[in-house]
Amino acid sequence: MREHSDAYREHVAGRDLDEADLHALMAHYPELANRPFVASEKGVLLCRPPERVYELV
Repeated sequence: MREHSDAYREHVAGRDLDEADLHALMAHYPELANRPFVASEKGVLLCRPPERVYELV
């Protein structure tokens, strides 16, 4: 979750949100999600650092 975004400060910071709430917020405010997400037959990963993509190859 990008904690330095305006959306985070406005909708997340200081609130007690469950996982479903956070997923809904990330769907509505995609800038909240750390990226890049990479999907393959082996699964989905947040590839930070970028070298993590090799886990899906």
